[in-house]
Amino acid sequence: MRIDAIHFAKLRNEEHYQFHIEFDKLVENALDKDILTKSHEYIAYYSLLIDEGIALDLLKRSVHSSEIAEADEDRDAVFHAINENVKATLYDFNPHKKQAAGRLEMAISEYFTHANMAFDEETLAINNLLQDININYQNEIAALGLADLIKLLRIKNNYFNSLSNDFVIETSRRTLFRMKEVRQSIDLAYANIIHRVNVMIFVNGIDYFTFFIKQLNLLIKAYRELITERRGSNANVDEVLAEH
Repeated sequence: MRIDAIHFAKLRNEEHYQFHIEFDKLVENALDKDILTKSHEYIAYYSLLIDEGIALDLLKRSVHSSEIAEADEDRDAVFHAINENVKATLYDFNPHKKQAAGRLEMAISEYFTHANMAFDEETLAINNLLQDININYQNEIAALGLADLIKLLRIKNNYFNSLSNDFVIETSRRTLFRMKEVRQSIDLAYANIIHRVNVMIFVNGIDYFTFFIKQLNLLIKAYRELITERRGSNANVDEVLAEH
């Protein structure tokens, strides 16, 4: 029995915070409190959970921040769809598609050298990637059928850029970036707790943790299904393109 993985980056801010709230309750209710809640890992985690709640509350108070957050999530969703399509095609039985996917993967990795980009840095990376694709990778895009998604990514990135260039919302941008920083920190703290649990299982055996792992996997499954459902609801790219 193992603890399932979850891609936190695909959760929206409120979903992300709610997952960690539910995980915190699970730690308190599914295990003897002394097992984890007095550990250095949990103390750091709980402090960051409070920070995330504060950051989310500040975010909700700013209309501009909400607009930017939604625009950032929209463009990220399109980029992830492109990236996942490329990675999946690396295993395609069609050698032409497989080779095209390999070339596109190299192009993407050239501009996205690390995961935690600031907003302006991500906007620039997407612009440079789109320019490179337009000049050098049209055949690869056609081979993978990604033309509509590429067009949609350009639309979403331009819209985000138009919002972020408004000097009135500079404070909102800092608030939203703070939210991203807190999310990354608490995700790392969560990983540290999971690592501690795995070490304890290795030392003491799994019996004590069986119920905890089952309940945690059910929680993870629920949020993975939420991500999958949203991906399905956003699948009709043609409708979005028709609005522009």
